[in-house]
Amino acid sequence: MATGSRTFSFREGDRSEYLALYLLSALGLVTQVPRQEDIGFDFVCSIADQETGRLTFNHQYVVSVKSKAYPAVQLTPSNKWDGKEPVHFSWLFRLELPFLLAVVDKDNESLSVFSTLPVWFIYYDKQYRDCASLSLVPRVDSGNAANVDRPLNKRELPKFPGRYHYDIDLGHPMLTLSTADLKNKDRIKKIKERLRFALSYANWSIMYSRIDVPYFYWFAVTAKDSSVYYPAFFCNSLPDHPDVQKHVMYEIAPILVTLAMFYKEKGETTLLENVGQLLRQAPDRAIPDLLREHLQDILK
Repeated sequence: MATGSRTFSFREGDRSEYLALYLLSALGLVTQVPRQEDIGFDFVCSIADQETGRLTFNHQYVVSVKSKAYPAVQLTPSNKWDGKEPVHFSWLFRLELPFLLAVVDKDNESLSVFSTLPVWFIYYDKQYRDCASLSLVPRVDSGNAANVDRPLNKRELPKFPGRYHYDIDLGHPMLTLSTADLKNKDRIKKIKERLRFALSYANWSIMYSRIDVPYFYWFAVTAKDSSVYYPAFFCNSLPDHPDVQKHVMYEIAPILVTLAMFYKEKGETTLLENVGQLLRQAPDRAIPDLLREHLQDILK
């Protein structure tokens, strides 16, 4: 790299990543995404589970790092965008791991972590079909006590008439971690428990999206001290399309089959028949022949 080829602001961004890496490593394993491959997130992380006496890792997630001076993530189209799939942000909905935003305060040597679950409103709610640009906006100040809800500040994009930008309110941080916390084992333990809790809701939201079920969680209210937050949920009926309904039945058939086998073993005939009514709606290929034969009395 030629001397002087990078701006100072990029160097400050690098320093934010260094501090975030150091702080997040206190919670578990942190793997940096090579800068050449960075398409929206900087780290792939896991939470350490050493409380059992053995060091193992669970609850994987990905993190985008920002500085407190410029905390929002901007996902906007290029001038060459064809106006069809918004690939500049649709990748958010294809991730198989929860996506978190980490905002670094270098002055206080601290890191605030935010859930990005409210972005799922854009995916599910029909009123946002005109979205072509969005910002993930964390609350870096504690003054706003309003509930986190649907995206705000709809603004038309001059270069794309009829398409709009939305601000996604991420609420207050789920947790804040500082260098002063690193020697406090009880504090680290509580932070890890809180993070596991949040990641569980994020994973459920991802799981439901994979089977086309319009149901997701987000954190509607967060206390100013980041010690208490309340999950809320959004739920819509399935899209009125036979293929979607068949896909959902195909995906949930294994769950219904295990329920049916349980009720059959327990002799719960009424519950068995109720589950059978649903299973009869599943595509034939959703139930293996061996299991279909075992449950033939309710699948006729």
